[in-house]
Amino acid sequence: MKNIAVVTGGFTEEYVISVQSAASVLAQINVKKYTPYWVEITKKGWFVRLEENTWVVVDKNDFSFIHSSGEKIKFDGAYLLIHGIPGEDGALQGYFSLLDIPVVSPNLLDCALTLHKSFCNMVLQQMGFLTPSLYLLRKNETYQNTEILAKVGLPCFVKPNNMGSSFGASKVNTAQELASAIDKAFASSDEVLIESFIQGKEYTCGVTDFSGEIQALPITEIALPLDKDFFDFEAKYQGKSQEITPARLSPADTEKLQNTAKNVYQKLKLKSTVRIDFIWQANGDLYIIEINSIPGMTEKSLIPQQLAVQGIHIADFINQNLDKLFH
Repeated sequence: MKNIAVVTGGFTEEYVISVQSAASVLAQINVKKYTPYWVEITKKGWFVRLEENTWVVVDKNDFSFIHSSGEKIKFDGAYLLIHGIPGEDGALQGYFSLLDIPVVSPNLLDCALTLHKSFCNMVLQQMGFLTPSLYLLRKNETYQNTEILAKVGLPCFVKPNNMGSSFGASKVNTAQELASAIDKAFASSDEVLIESFIQGKEYTCGVTDFSGEIQALPITEIALPLDKDFFDFEAKYQGKSQEITPARLSPADTEKLQNTAKNVYQKLKLKSTVRIDFIWQANGDLYIIEINSIPGMTEKSLIPQQLAVQGIHIADFINQNLDKLFH
């Protein structure tokens, strides 16, 4: 049987979501075909969890470990579930590529581009897609509120440039709120992205090559409560939003959004499963807000919701993703 590393953890606040995603995936792996191991990567080190309180160090030279039985176990493949760094920035994809270990994940370039939101937006704009106006600010750079707001206007969003799950993000409604929002974002990243607010309805759509062909999953409509300005961490993971799948769209509008999502996936040459977030304005303009290269796989996450509506069982999805690594 193939030894599979379910890779979780990470270096950011998204650790908590990563371990939930890993637990969901690990529970669905077919143990008649694969031997899954929980592999946790944090700033403290790389470890395999053998039992509840038994942790063994991973040998990074060949991505292996010594089992408590004394046997050396080498991993044949990996299912990567680290949201944020070092899972979504391409670092681990590069490592696995050097060791010739196949991994369920988009590749190095996919992740490096999509996590760096400002670069990704510029590439998307050059390809003809609509994205919000933005201003990139690096740590210790001096800035003028007037210069930033002349570019993005009010209200605007301030968020870390290389984080997901809306950690460190703020909606800014007045010029006086800008500095504190920038400080908050810099607490999570060395680069801060300030982008214009796009008024409209929010949707998100998974795109996958699961079936051997690129397909857009059912669209989810994000309906926020009155006390929420945007889809922040509480809204995503603590039940503060209504996530409606399939979205309340006409067949024609559903087709338009799904085709746009597939078009983004194809033009950026993405792989595996990603989730693309949109704002649809009343005038018909469809803006791309973000591309998530390693979307959450918790029980409450959006991709599992969309798979269920599509009629794809989560266990089939996970195990067929693993099957593809070895065929």
